[in-house]
Amino acid sequence: MHKINIDEIIDRTKLILNAKSDIDLSKKLGKSDTYIGQCRKRKSIDFDLLFDILTDYDFDWLITGIARRQSLIVTLDPKGNRTEIDAHSPNNSALPIVFEDDFIKRGRALLDETNIANESLMKYLKEKEQDMQEMSRSMMQLQRLLAEYQLRDKK
Repeated sequence: MHKINIDEIIDRTKLILNAKSDIDLSKKLGKSDTYIGQCRKRKSIDFDLLFDILTDYDFDWLITGIARRQSLIVTLDPKGNRTEIDAHSPNNSALPIVFEDDFIKRGRALLDETNIANESLMKYLKEKEQDMQEMSRSMMQLQRLLAEYQLRDKK
């Protein structure tokens, strides 16, 4: 089991929110300028506040520094643009990690499967439509032949 280190949690939170100092992080959390300094002294922080603000991030990584699931790393450049990087790159250990929720992954997989099934179904239906058109042409030819034979029989 990992020991919770408030200073490391604060430092990882600073990375995630792109805060340059404890005061900057305090402001980004909507608290007084001294909030983070007080947290460091007390060795405690309002985890509910962090969880509410950092909803897209891996809390395992935030608390322990260890990611527990396959992930993407999201960085912000000075202009605020997001960049996603493979988390398994060896140089990415100090960056924030973002996860797609399992239901999103399952939804995407289901959507992919549905699209494949729809494509297969459409191909099958098109083939059957062609078969039906061919059968219709054959039926028309048979009806013409039948009509010709009936005319011959009457003569």
